[in-house]
Amino acid sequence: MATSPNHLSLSEIDLTLPVPLDAQNFTSINRTPWAGSALASGIKKNQAISASQKIGEAWEISGDPETPSKLQQSPSFTLTNLISQRTAECLSEKMVASGRIHLDILVKLINAASPLSLQIHPADDHPRLKSHECGKPESWLVLSAEMGAGIYLGFHEPLTLDAIRKHLQNDTFTADLLQFVPVKTGDYFEISPHVPHAIGAGVVLLEPQRIISGKSGKTWRLWDWNRKYNSEGALDQENGRPRELHIDETLSILSPLDQSGLGYINQLRRTPRHETPAIGVTAEIFPANKWYQTILIKMAAGSKIQIKANAAYACTTILEGSLTSVHPAGRKIELGQGQSFFIPAAALPSSLAAGTSAALISLVIPAGQGVDSHLGNIISP
Repeated sequence: MATSPNHLSLSEIDLTLPVPLDAQNFTSINRTPWAGSALASGIKKNQAISASQKIGEAWEISGDPETPSKLQQSPSFTLTNLISQRTAECLSEKMVASGRIHLDILVKLINAASPLSLQIHPADDHPRLKSHECGKPESWLVLSAEMGAGIYLGFHEPLTLDAIRKHLQNDTFTADLLQFVPVKTGDYFEISPHVPHAIGAGVVLLEPQRIISGKSGKTWRLWDWNRKYNSEGALDQENGRPRELHIDETLSILSPLDQSGLGYINQLRRTPRHETPAIGVTAEIFPANKWYQTILIKMAAGSKIQIKANAAYACTTILEGSLTSVHPAGRKIELGQGQSFFIPAAALPSSLAAGTSAALISLVIPAGQGVDSHLGNIISP
């Protein structure tokens, strides 16, 4: 029973408008010791303590039980709470009828000042997963990259599993074994289960993921650049301890003879379709996978778009500028840079207008089961 406008009950939240989420859902430096400050000085400048704050991950839209999104209008509740109580209004009648009754999309912003560990995600059915764990299919949309920055995907040359194990045992595993991929703004990659990957230094990513309700996506580390850290998450090669590795687990799902070279990289790269759905608006529509589709929208100052109902729902982040969402009845909500919001089914179609400066927003919408075959056709003037 909340009476304060800043603490509404779940039944009082207006689902005919976008639902703003906590914009400071950052992971601790202990969890992301590789964190950079590009988010604090850029996209999240309005939420960071200072421009030098190290933010490795901002969990913008999350149903993960460990790091859930809280509702800005009612911080004691999470987005998961809202969807559980008002499922069809949030996810659409069609999705509920198909059996998709939980939020299965997670969206992060990531920035690294030093490379992440070499990681592999298992598939959902891997026997080593615990009951509260699931696979973590994800995608990477490069939002910015410093000169010479890149990511690591697969291996530079084909390797046997035995060769990888021996390199790890003999401390001869080096970055030269990995396939380094220089990146630029707008590059997009599908990181499916079993893909060996690492984000390099100087890159800012939008990372959509598929999750299973009530579970956390599992990451296994194969190699961590021989680094050691102290208890506060700072690099300490003399007295620190290495992060836990999962060598047996990762080797059980690697196929390093087939995961090498530029041909392998091209299997993971995705190219967008470019559209101009309204005056002053351009959209980069990336191919959908089995669970979601990512769309990047650039809006000139004062331009307007409408997100159509066939999107089912939308997970949205303002990367630059500001937006106003206006309901036909006159109700509206103002949203600024660094803010993420959930557009429920009950709010669609949803009108969005850019402010006095240009805006850049990301949309991640559901795909596959229970969703119309929209193929990105969700934006109109």
